[in-house]
Amino acid sequence: MSTIQHEQCTIELIDKPAEFYEANGRLLDEVGANAFSQPAETFGVQVAERFKEAGLAHIFRHADKVIGFALYSLIPLDARYLWQACAV
Repeated sequence: MSTIQHEQCTIELIDKPAEFYEANGRLLDEVGANAFSQPAETFGVQVAERFKEAGLAHIFRHADKVIGFALYSLIPLDARYLWQACAV
């Protein structure tokens, strides 16, 4: 996992999204459901599936609170190589 931080904002690159979801699923369900104005109980199933399929994830935090995420499932490069290439 790699992190970019600026003041109170943090972006984490997660190279094992399924494991991250296992540890933080309920919170991620709520964040995803809120983004699409859906109930967390029903939208959580979609969030779980998307984290399982993803090869990479970005987790966005403000003042240590998760406020969003982005999932990537079609990136053909190794996650660590991609992050290093973008950080240069």
